[in-house]
Amino acid sequence: MLSPALKVTLSLSDLVLLVLGPEPVDISCAEQTLPLLDEVGVNSDVVGLVVVKHAQSSDSLSLTDIEHTLKKRSLGVIPPAAEELTFSYRQGVPLVLSGSESMAAIALQELAERVHARIAGRTIAPR
Repeated sequence: MLSPALKVTLSLSDLVLLVLGPEPVDISCAEQTLPLLDEVGVNSDVVGLVVVKHAQSSDSLSLTDIEHTLKKRSLGVIPPAAEELTFSYRQGVPLVLSGSESMAAIALQELAERVHARIAGRTIAPR
């Protein structure tokens, strides 16, 4: 259920990121969330996906399958980064500022660039 404040916020948003994992239960939850967003006036064109991979499992769906099922494009995929995140947490610094050249830090920087570009009306394709 969406609170009244969240409904107003979502309806005024230029971009709504639906963050999910690649597991079947995540896809099922996203399938239930998309109609709720539509009901509160969120234009389908402003909804983008961000897939966060915690670990590889045999049930994980591919990005292509996720996009096809949800009929949405992904703005980014964040790979697993347990050690890097632990290090940045202990340093008290966000991963992208910790000096990490990990795949996750790079993916987060690229996601930020794509979000900024999309809001500015430009398109940056995922690498």
